[in-house]
Amino acid sequence: MATLKDKLISPIAEGAKLPNNKITIVGVGQVGMAAAISVLAKGLCDELALVDVMEDKL
Repeated sequence: MATLKDKLISPIAEGAKLPNNKITIVGVGQVGMAAAISVLAKGLCDELALVDVMEDKL
């Protein structure tokens, strides 16, 4: 038997889909790290790759 809530509220749209993509940020200096933090905070991708010419920065 359905509850009152089930009778009054019915879903009209599917749930939001999670992103299935990869973003690469070239350069891990101040701007690159700021971009990486923004991408992660907004949940824009599943994978995040950081690339820099200086290997010791990674």
